[in-house]
Amino acid sequence: MFFKRLSSQLILLQAWTTHLWKMFYDARKPRSQTKNEFNVDNLARDEFNLQKMIVIATASGKLFGIESSSGTILWKQFLQDVRPGSSFKLMVQRTTAHFPHPPQCTLLVKDKESGLSKLYVFNPIFGKWSQVTPPGLSRPILQSILLPIMDQDYAKVLLLIDDEYKVTVFPATKNVLRQLEEMGPSVTFYLADDKRGKLMGRRLRRDLATEETWDITIPPDLQRIVTVKGKRANEHVHSQGRVMGDRSVLYKVRGRKQALFSSPPPPSPP
Repeated sequence: MFFKRLSSQLILLQAWTTHLWKMFYDARKPRSQTKNEFNVDNLARDEFNLQKMIVIATASGKLFGIESSSGTILWKQFLQDVRPGSSFKLMVQRTTAHFPHPPQCTLLVKDKESGLSKLYVFNPIFGKWSQVTPPGLSRPILQSILLPIMDQDYAKVLLLIDDEYKVTVFPATKNVLRQLEEMGPSVTFYLADDKRGKLMGRRLRRDLATEETWDITIPPDLQRIVTVKGKRANEHVHSQGRVMGDRSVLYKVRGRKQALFSSPPPPSPP
């Protein structure tokens, strides 16, 4: 870890020196020759880290990288063999915080007719395809889970559960497989079948297989499952109540219903 930190800081020092030399070289040019347009070559983090790269996937199978401050399209890619009506799920496996490793995003595309899925791994800053080869998916994917554990290159682990309840791990390195064997029973997920009205909970075993832990069946002739929504992936703390502006607390009661309870007034000063 010390060697990685030292080498990354040396690379940053070299990049900073090159950036200073480029600023000095551009400052000597006339203003008429200086271009203030954004492009991939002159991307740099601003002082307050407000500039972001917006990644958009469209239904026609196109990927766009848009610079947030100016709205300029810096890069675009076309996904081949993507049919109209396919569903997309974009996951960030590695951010820009782990220099010199490039950021990595994974796009899961599911075909509407066949139900088969495909993974696309790319660099969200420059729009280039990653050198990491994603696994081939021969079965329809029912659930995708982005775990908080990382591999040796600081990429988050992605679990893909197919229709036979088998698990595909990406990236599947030895370090990742060893961590999954240790924390396997603590990894749980749910599956929803809106046609049969069935909700199922499953758990990951140490041998990377899954087993059913609970199930609930809702008769479709009585009630129909419209949509299933889980908590946000970046939500760390579950809060049963929300403090309002008048110091009252809004508690969640029975799903969507909410009740408002007032907290006691603050003590008066002596």
